Amino acid sequence: RDYYLPTTKYQKNQVYLGCDVGVDVLHVVVLEKLADEKMRLIWAGTVHNFFGPMDSLERIIEMYGVRYGVIDKKPETSQVRKMVETYPGRIYAASYPNMKFSVKDYYIYDDVRYEVQIDRTTSLDYLINDIQNQRLELPANVGMIDGFYDQLLSSVRVTDRNKKTGVDQAKWLEKGADHYLHTLNYARIAQIRGVV
Repeated sequence: RDYYLPTTKYQKNQVYLGCDVGVDVLHVVVLEKLADEKMRLIWAGTVHNFFGPMDSLERIIEMYGVRYGVIDKKPETSQVRKMVETYPGRIYAASYPNMKFSVKDYYIYDDVRYEVQIDRTTSLDYLINDIQNQRLELPANVGMIDGFYDQLLSSVRVTDRNKKTGVDQAKWLEKGADHYLHTLNYARIAQIRGVV
C-alpha cells in the first residue's frame, strides 16, 4: 500500500500487537484494525528487552497505546508472565498446544490467567488467507525490515496421513526462521480479541 513505516497516523484505540519471543531478540509487529475486517501493519521490527525506556517491548506497547497484545509464552516464560501482570487484561501469553480445536473455535482465551491457546494450523491458514485476500495491508517499504518477507515465506503447508486414523492432516512446517509469520498471527489473534 501507499504508506511507509514508521507511521504516526493511526486510530489509537484500534492498535494490536504480536510478539514472537526468541533467545536473544523479540520480533514484534503492531497492527491497526481498519473497517471491513481489514488490518494494516503500522510497525515491525525487533527489540532486545521486555522492559525499559528504550529497545523494549514495553516501549512499543506504551508508544502505540496497544489495546491488546499476544506474546509467545516460551521460551522466556517468567518475563512473559511479568509482562502479562504489568498489563492485565491487555497482554496475553500464547501457546500452540497439541489439542483438538474446531475450525470456527480455533483459539481459546483464558481471562483468569491471561493466556490464549491457539490452533497453529488453522490460525496460520486464516492469516495467509488474510494476506492473500489483501485484508492485511503492508507498507510500501516493509521489505527494508531485515528478514520480513523471508520469514513469511519460510513455512510451508503440507498434508500428512495420520498412521493411526488414516485421516489426512494439514500442518505448517518451518523451513527456516519464521518469526514475523508468528508475530502477525499473534497480532491477528489480538485484534480478534478487540472485536469480541
